[in-house]
Amino acid sequence: MLTVTRPKTTELLSCHDKATIAAVLSWDLAGEITPEEIEAIRLEGEWVIVRLNFRRAVPLHRDAFINILNQQRACGQC
Repeated sequence: MLTVTRPKTTELLSCHDKATIAAVLSWDLAGEITPEEIEAIRLEGEWVIVRLNFRRAVPLHRDAFINILNQQRACGQC
């Protein structure tokens, strides 16, 4: 059986990246997500999948992620 895999790109998230992602998720989930909970992000087509500690993951549509981030920047939160 032939198996096709996509190459993975792995880059460490900076503290600023984690803080930004945590702020977006906190806004979207209406609950506090801390930067320390962020382990990795993965893009799958139109979706941003954020892996959190304790084997949790949060899918968020790419456009929703960008819209929330833009709203927060307009308010001076990120």
